[in-house]
Amino acid sequence: MLDVLNEFRYVFVDERSLILAIVFVSAVLAVLAGASALMGTGTGGGRLRTLAGKDRSAASLRNGFGSDGARDLVRRLERAVVPTDGRKRTHAQTRLVQAGFYHPQALAIFFAIRCVLALVLPVVGLFALPMLTGSMTVQKMYAVGAGAVALGFFGPAMFVSRRIKQRQQSVREAFPDTLDMLLVCVEAGLGLNAAISRVATELQQAYPLLSEHFMILGLEMQAGIGRDTALRNLGVRIGIDEVSALTTLLIQSDSMGVSIAQTLRVYASEMRRNRMLRAEEHANKLPVHMVLPLAAFIMPSFLIVITTPTVIRVLRVLVPALQGSGH
Repeated sequence: MLDVLNEFRYVFVDERSLILAIVFVSAVLAVLAGASALMGTGTGGGRLRTLAGKDRSAASLRNGFGSDGARDLVRRLERAVVPTDGRKRTHAQTRLVQAGFYHPQALAIFFAIRCVLALVLPVVGLFALPMLTGSMTVQKMYAVGAGAVALGFFGPAMFVSRRIKQRQQSVREAFPDTLDMLLVCVEAGLGLNAAISRVATELQQAYPLLSEHFMILGLEMQAGIGRDTALRNLGVRIGIDEVSALTTLLIQSDSMGVSIAQTLRVYASEMRRNRMLRAEEHANKLPVHMVLPLAAFIMPSFLIVITTPTVIRVLRVLVPALQGSGH
């Protein structure tokens, strides 16, 4: 009986087991609280609207599992996890758009993923690592838990930032050729709207990302959005200085009556010159980047090749001399 009690005390009073139990209970309570907040009964107006339907069961099914219920669930989720500050919301929404996430609820989904990962990853890490490593100290548990929380919360933001940089680099490399094609279309007699649609069609194989942006621009103008507003939206969606400068020039040319073809010709020449300058800049940085590999890998090989014959000659002279003096 005493052995059983001692085993029980060892299992349930051990400090590491106590920490795991506290983390597990905290995660369960957080999940239950989130489910209770999201699946609440709602306001009195919502209940009255549900009861006012012709078929109570059908209304319940619609609100629980249909499109209305899904929208209500997304709204509750958005109110629970998305920041209320308008400036932060706008900045986060712009970042998601630049990363290519155009869904209306992308902001709520993004913050929900961050919160869920920050809760789930510590639990998974604290339960999985002891099984893999056999034992863990309390300090390692704290470190693993803190690292998992940081990874779960900041990991999605880092992924979005990396995706934005990749997309912007792709657009920056394709933009000069696209600008030349837009200039050719305008000089051939097409209007700016028709030229944008034509360029979007022609770029689908070579530069699909920039083609997507131009296609969205053309659809916005076809939907009745003003050309200046649609061009500003293009600059915001891409988020690089070259496109923002082009949209500003096109808006000014359109408002002042300046020839768009002349504006595109001057800006296309500037873009080609900037591309050449960037290539020369990368070429000038290459020797500096090669210093460390040369010093770390090539110089030791040179030293070995140069000094080995001298070392061999010295050894041929010294070894017989030392042997002779020993006798």
